[in-house]
Amino acid sequence: MNRAVSLALALAALPLLATAEPINTSAPALSYNIKTLSFDRWCQDEQHYPASRCEQRLSGDVVAFEDYRTRVERYDLQYEKDRTKQSDFERDVLRHDHSQQQPVPDVIAPSPQ
Repeated sequence: MNRAVSLALALAALPLLATAEPINTSAPALSYNIKTLSFDRWCQDEQHYPASRCEQRLSGDVVAFEDYRTRVERYDLQYEKDRTKQSDFERDVLRHDHSQQQPVPDVIAPSPQ
């Protein structure tokens, strides 16, 4: 029973860990809207297993689900990154009004001594 509780707690924490990004202090923080999959939905909708089998959460099924979820979330993350990159490009380059003069920073010339 103790092993089942540990497994349940580990599975409950996985969605939080899967969406975590490494901290990079030099870059602005980005948040991607990656939806996590649930075991029950995968078990019944993707695998078409009966509800009684899904409720058992067999170890082989859990491993297969984790593998599937990792692949799907990796794809979703890359898709969101590409979409953000494309959106930034469109905003910065394609839709930018280049006819307006860009502000020039004030530069103070060094005084001759």
